[in-house]
Amino acid sequence: MQKDSPSKLLHWQAWFYRHLPFITVLLLFTVFQCYNLDRFPAPRCDEPWLMQPSLQLINKGEPGLPMFRRLGGNIEHYWLTSPVQFWSLAIFFKLFGFGLLQARLFNLLMSLLVLLSIYLIMSHLFSHRVGALTALLLSIDGNYIYWTKIYRSDFPVAACCFLTLLLVLKAKGKVLNWFTIGFLTAAGLLIHPNALLLLGLVPMWVLIGEDRKRILSRCLPSCIFGFLLLFSPFLYKVSKHWPEFVAQWSSNQTRLRAASGSGLWLNFISEWERFLRWPKAWSLLGSPIPPWLVGLIALLILICIASLLFQRFHKESLYLLTGLFATAVFLALTDSRKVGYYLPLLSPWIAGVVALQMSRFIDWMKEGWKVWRSLARLSAVTSCSIVGLGFCLIVWNMATIVSKASTKIPISETALELQKIVPKDAIISGRTIYWLAFAQVADMSEKYLVFHKEIVCNGRLREGKPLVLIVDEKGIGRRRFFKKFSKKHPELLEKIGEILASCYGKLEIFLVKECHLPTA
Repeated sequence: MQKDSPSKLLHWQAWFYRHLPFITVLLLFTVFQCYNLDRFPAPRCDEPWLMQPSLQLINKGEPGLPMFRRLGGNIEHYWLTSPVQFWSLAIFFKLFGFGLLQARLFNLLMSLLVLLSIYLIMSHLFSHRVGALTALLLSIDGNYIYWTKIYRSDFPVAACCFLTLLLVLKAKGKVLNWFTIGFLTAAGLLIHPNALLLLGLVPMWVLIGEDRKRILSRCLPSCIFGFLLLFSPFLYKVSKHWPEFVAQWSSNQTRLRAASGSGLWLNFISEWERFLRWPKAWSLLGSPIPPWLVGLIALLILICIASLLFQRFHKESLYLLTGLFATAVFLALTDSRKVGYYLPLLSPWIAGVVALQMSRFIDWMKEGWKVWRSLARLSAVTSCSIVGLGFCLIVWNMATIVSKASTKIPISETALELQKIVPKDAIISGRTIYWLAFAQVADMSEKYLVFHKEIVCNGRLREGKPLVLIVDEKGIGRRRFFKKFSKKHPELLEKIGEILASCYGKLEIFLVKECHLPTA
């Protein structure tokens, strides 16, 4: 044993130094993201309604969505989509408590899994240097930074996708690995429809590999078994509640345009709009980057993709390009909204292409032709200077984000102030973010309704109780009749505005005791 211990120590030292760059990136990214995560950014509209099913699962045993019960389909008692996400978050809440901070930490954990998976994929295909560069580029991407801070379903499904693809590379015909691949594919589909990407990308990667005949003959049954093991209970529950499932699915029409050929074409030709949202993430973080830097980054990405396409293809490059273009085409065809929060499914591939070309450029500089060595060094110094300047600006932006986050009031303090003002026997309505103030208050969480004019007049929803509307400036600007209520309760406006201005912006509260909508 004593003779083996020095060799084991050397082995662990070699492993540590090999992965040290990635470990450093991962730690710095985690520290940066955790700083004042409960204060900044301000809550977004998607976070509360994606948290409520997990809270209902803990309290009632079913992942319901009471705040949207006006949609029908018995959605207030059980929401039939995304069960894996709701169960996973519910377990996380059970272990670490309920709150927006905990939900965001769960999302951060999924983001770290994406970083780890793409690092291992690129290290397996190319080298540890390429993997570490990929993780570094991804960790300073403003869009990736912002949506890591916001709890949604995009990072959980991205983590499932990249973990699945990592296993495809490392499976080597092992039955257990392919069982896990099937299981993770089902988990992804039970989080978000974006996991449908795997149904096309996994077979493509299998065809690229060398042991495809063995996989098809021996491992395919175990993959199908792993998939059905998780997906069958979902199918059983949907079959029992089919009318409710149809009603709930039809109320979410974000992807229905992709069901027709013309819809697919319209989605595809408008895909350029998504990439315009990429630099806006820095603005959402409160620290926009200059247009010239956006243009420089876009040009660098296009050059790297083009140069990889015109180089001699190897199997490793084919894996990377297949992942990049399959994901890009899938998002272009299926998503009609062209939102920026789906980019974390695509940006790891883009970062991988750029990192690969950067690594090759470094190697070429070391072993370049003697005739071109001086010219190459000059161009390299110029390019590195421009990229270095851009990197310094991005780091400065990140420091600005940290300083802004420290000035925000914790959301928990805001919630306590709201609870003091709002009557506990009232039905509460407003934007989804204000549900966070009442989520853990007995008998108030389930009574909260996302605002719609139907709520004001519909006695079935109100149950004959007084209705409190919590409205911010955005709501005031869109609905003229709110202005009349604000004139009747100016004292509430002043009080609530002072309390919540630094966290949510100006907030206004109205007490409505009659089922009547004033005319304009």
